[in-house]
Amino acid sequence: MRELKFRVWNSELKKFEYFKLHNITIPDRLLCQHLHPVQEWTGFVDRHGKDIYEGDLLGESLEPIELYRGKFMTGRKGSRNFDLEEFFEDGLIPQVTSSFIGNGQFTK
Repeated sequence: MRELKFRVWNSELKKFEYFKLHNITIPDRLLCQHLHPVQEWTGFVDRHGKDIYEGDLLGESLEPIELYRGKFMTGRKGSRNFDLEEFFEDGLIPQVTSSFIGNGQFTK
């Protein structure tokens, strides 16, 4: 079973704050920010060893990763969704290019 890790964007510090389920102490100021969703780790890392989370983009032509029916999905704009596991099963190890922070905004 994979480790349960999460992150949420801190707009004051302009960075993600990370936490694990077993020590879930999230400051109230972060939970109250509906524009900044709590994002779950997918269990995968990119080609540079960076954890891949919900909301991450794995290339300019792909949609952000989202949890859909119990699977982490991504997809090309205008085409079907892909289970994130398919990338890794096919030997494709993607790179995180940016991350969703809420309110339609992404990190650079």
